[in-house]
Amino acid sequence: MADRKVDRPYRGGYGPAIVLTGTTTDSYVTILDYDGRQYMSTSIILQNTHTSNGLKFKVSYRETDYDNGAWIADSRETTLPAGEWAVFKFDQVWGLDFQGVARIKVEVKAASAGNQATYQLKYRSVNKE
Repeated sequence: MADRKVDRPYRGGYGPAIVLTGTTTDSYVTILDYDGRQYMSTSIILQNTHTSNGLKFKVSYRETDYDNGAWIADSRETTLPAGEWAVFKFDQVWGLDFQGVARIKVEVKAASAGNQATYQLKYRSVNKE
């Protein structure tokens, strides 16, 4: 289970950053399942805070939530070495074929079974006007 805290103050029109920290397991665990429909943009930073062990992650999203739409992979399984970070940004671009991002999901696990890593995930959204 990830620990959660709010990083304040507000900056640049964004809401407060939400910070999640935790430790991986040998199987994928969802550390973020986020409803992004009410926001124009969401930024996510995932950092491997461990000094030696790597972690693996996957990021996916849904274009619809009301019908349990299928998850679409935004990144394939990726290894994040110790001390490294990855950045993702989801923008709401409402068009003819694209409904926007309804949900965002981030999953993590140990890169090597039995060698757990620690992580920090920070996300922040911009409200729709």
